[in-house]
Amino acid sequence: MCQHEVCTVVLQCDLIPTSVHVRVFCAIGGVKDESCGIIESNICFAVLKYNLDGSLYTYDLYSSQFY
Repeated sequence: MCQHEVCTVVLQCDLIPTSVHVRVFCAIGGVKDESCGIIESNICFAVLKYNLDGSLYTYDLYSSQFY
């Protein structure tokens, strides 16, 4: 039941042709502030990585500021 805002969605192709995924960057708790290209979330940021089948295979959590 937590608010989130999607900041970016990227289709990323690595150097290895079989390694293609979609990366979603979102602010958990919503965006608190944005100034000079610096986004601050209310709680934290998450980067979610999905394979081409649409299955989530990894995620990373970051502190409240992302440059």
